[in-house]
Amino acid sequence: METVAFAVLGDWTPQPWIETFVWVSFEERIVAIGERNGPDNHAALFRADELPGQPILRVLRERGWEWMLPYFRRLAAGEDVRAEMLAEARIDDPDTRYWDLDVTRFRG
Repeated sequence: METVAFAVLGDWTPQPWIETFVWVSFEERIVAIGERNGPDNHAALFRADELPGQPILRVLRERGWEWMLPYFRRLAAGEDVRAEMLAEARIDDPDTRYWDLDVTRFRG
């Protein structure tokens, strides 16, 4: 297990029991997408190249975060998109979340 840092690029919390999020580990090329509505919690972790066609992408559409998709494709191709994504999201210093993961699963 390794501790992986994720930049918070999308976070919508209209009520304490409702949250939608997108976190990105630029170093490991992992994207975390999730939502919480009361007791129901759903989150998924993907390598950037695994994202196309995933049902959880509806979260990006619902929140107007589709602009992230081209960056995820470029991230999957090995490009460093951190600065561009943060600029487009208008985030100077993103919040960071840490997750202990078996990163070998994400390194293909």
